[in-house]
Amino acid sequence: MTGITRRALLAGLVKQPTKPAVAFHYAAHFSAREVAWYSSFEILVTGGILTPEHSALLRGGGSRLVAYEWSSAFYPGDWVSAAESWQKRMRPEWLLTRVPVTGGAAENGKPAQWYDFANPDLVAARADYLAALLARAGYDGFFFDTLGWEQLPPPVQTAFLARHPGVDYNVSVRPTPALRIPLNSARPVAAATKPTGSVRPPRSPSDPPSPATR
Repeated sequence: MTGITRRALLAGLVKQPTKPAVAFHYAAHFSAREVAWYSSFEILVTGGILTPEHSALLRGGGSRLVAYEWSSAFYPGDWVSAAESWQKRMRPEWLLTRVPVTGGAAENGKPAQWYDFANPDLVAARADYLAALLARAGYDGFFFDTLGWEQLPPPVQTAFLARHPGVDYNVSVRPTPALRIPLNSARPVAAATKPTGSVRPPRSPSDPPSPATR
């Protein structure tokens, strides 16, 4: 480092290197080595809201935590895809079909219940529920995995068109004022699509695999 660069840093004219921006890790548990690695990122997207113990460890390195959330649907009886407390609150009009439907982007043929995003009561209830989760867990936001029209199973598409003729599904799933859940840092949550890969720490042959949450 030259004398000019050192003086510029001291004067605040040149910013010091910042932490890497974002990493994804969807396992339920972190080894000590993984905690050290992922804490080096500014934002860490986890597979769901972690235990308070894991959250505290990751925050100790200065990372902000964002939880993955499949916002398009859920698998009945699967409390990872949506918590039991939320699934028990379902109303028939909040869902596009009376029975679970597989196909499209559903996982390995599993039948799912698909949300009706054109229903304002669902949108408001979902936003309130997710905001309460953030407040309890101290998370900084959600990473929404939101499917577009082309990824929906044909029966779900048919049901949406019958219930909402002339409504664009892709427009209805965009964030609305009811879905602008405030972050702990007072910034709005933005919708996003699922990443195609994850940033992972270098592994050694002795590292055991971490159990996945999904």
